[in-house]
Amino acid sequence: MNSHASFWEAVKGALHSLRGSKLRSFLTLLGIILATTTLIAVMSVISGMDVYIAQNVSSMGADGYRVQRIVMMGYNPKKYMEMLRRNPELKREEYEFLRQRLTMTKEIGISAGRSVTVHRGTEVSENVGLQGASPNI
Repeated sequence: MNSHASFWEAVKGALHSLRGSKLRSFLTLLGIILATTTLIAVMSVISGMDVYIAQNVSSMGADGYRVQRIVMMGYNPKKYMEMLRRNPELKREEYEFLRQRLTMTKEIGISAGRSVTVHRGTEVSENVGLQGASPNI
């Protein structure tokens, strides 16, 4: 029975300490909540990145790769304009040149997209996304 009384004495002492220093108790509880929330958020982001990479990279296979004109990680208008200037569009002739000379690449394809205006009778739709790709993409 001595250990039973010791347990209740410890509980009473802890409650007395919590009542006595409310700010310290609140800050400790806030720290635990923030740490737990941060841990859950980081683990969720990592899990989401794993799924994204598994879906996008594994669809190309172990020997696949993709070349893009501009890859944006976040939107920065100044950087975007610099990339537009620095990275010219790949022309059809350049694609054909690469397709003929890339000997270690199993397949090569090209895709393009732009915004167009579509007319149907008297109806007009502006800024319609138009995408085109070679059959193997």
